[in-house]
Amino acid sequence: HLLFKQARDALERRNREDKLRFDAALAQQISVHNGHAQFVLPLSARVLLHADDAEYEQAVLRLSQYGQVEQRPAQLVALHLLLGELYAEKLKDVTKAMQQYSSVLQLQPQNALALSRLVELFMQQNKPQGALPLLKRLVKYTDDKPKKIGLYKRIAALSEEAGDKRGALEALRAAVDLD
Repeated sequence: HLLFKQARDALERRNREDKLRFDAALAQQISVHNGHAQFVLPLSARVLLHADDAEYEQAVLRLSQYGQVEQRPAQLVALHLLLGELYAEKLKDVTKAMQQYSSVLQLQPQNALALSRLVELFMQQNKPQGALPLLKRLVKYTDDKPKKIGLYKRIAALSEEAGDKRGALEALRAAVDLD
């Protein structure tokens, strides 16, 4: 669309005044069309403007505005995944990243990407007790045999660390049965 072309042109010129002028025009379009289909394109173009220049706080703000009016579950899942990634990777806010991935799971309890990201975030925080139930869910939704075996091995290791010898043994048996 024309909005994306204009956003890319403003970014290529690296002219801060052009960028600010275009951003203000997009903000005006958003306020006029807030809640309607026309809202999505100017908002997406604004996100592009801000994310490209590493202005991630602004990108998150714009995406959050979009999330307030979006009703389609598939779009909301994509939005929460993107926000989770921005919070985890760019803004280094683990708590908000976890909230976003948890929102995905409220919409799609079997979403493997959200489950695996939450597992990694729990492990980064040295909280394996939070990762273990998510791993047990994730293994149910994994069809790839080698990945499933790897997940069972992780479950076994974390179960053993938690003092759950029975859980560790069950996970190892499940891994052997697959192999």
